[in-house]
Amino acid sequence: QEYLHDALACIIAKEPQKTTEIAPVVVPKVLEHLVKLLEEDDSEASNLFLEHEQLLKNTFGIHMEQFAQQIEAFDYPQALKTLKSISLDK
Repeated sequence: QEYLHDALACIIAKEPQKTTEIAPVVVPKVLEHLVKLLEEDDSEASNLFLEHEQLLKNTFGIHMEQFAQQIEAFDYPQALKTLKSISLDK
């Protein structure tokens, strides 16, 4: 049990660094793809957001909460506006 705890602690400790390293490369691509899907009113936007939700929340913080609610409600036109305002602020 102690070994498992130590292994998990090591993984958790390394996770933010991994996210920090990939964020500058992945986030712009995810945003670009999300914008395209939202413009087309494509429900795949929900799946893409869920797949990258933690990365986006780590990058944009509290601003992603409103976007997440809009995605969950399938309010893609408003989600698109929110996403554009969030990404322009960054």
